[in-house]
Amino acid sequence: MARRYTHKFTVEGSGNFPFDMLRYDRCWPSTQDDVTTMVPHNSEHFIPIRQVTLTASANHSIWEPTTGRWANFGWPVIEHTKETYDG
Repeated sequence: MARRYTHKFTVEGSGNFPFDMLRYDRCWPSTQDDVTTMVPHNSEHFIPIRQVTLTASANHSIWEPTTGRWANFGWPVIEHTKETYDG
């Protein structure tokens, strides 16, 4: 079986979340809380600067989020970790 790597990374920003980056980096929100943080539902719960943790899966350990592109959208990557599993 091929070895798989799960990469988790956290972005931080304010304003509109750059949803197209999910497609670009082939990643998804790590938890339901991250989904809620991406899209504040009303102004009472709006947090100006927020953090979202995302997950990506790859066949190799050298995968990295496109940090420069995230930063260009005003949502720089502030943390990146990876886990190995056989799958």
